[in-house]
Amino acid sequence: MPALLALAIGISAFAAVFALQNTDPVAVSFLVWRKEASLALVLLGTFGLGAALGVLACVPALLKATWKGRHAVKQAAPEKNPAKTSDAPAVPPTNPNPPAS
Repeated sequence: MPALLALAIGISAFAAVFALQNTDPVAVSFLVWRKEASLALVLLGTFGLGAALGVLACVPALLKATWKGRHAVKQAAPEKNPAKTSDAPAVPPTNPNPPAS
């Protein structure tokens, strides 16, 4: 986990330095929408949007893993039978007609 955290910090630092070195104004357009902003803001915004979408893409797998973990714990610990009043072993039934000798 620490290696993954170091990698994430490194990528974030690289993206921030790259964005801060590119401060020229740019036009961003999508269909009929058009917006002018600093290239640094556009780059950081798209980086943040990509990171957020990546986290959202992981949510179903995380929920599935959590559900499987809880389900495994429930199967490992059997439920106690509320009708059972004693932990003593059950007495086997006796034969009412013993064999003739």
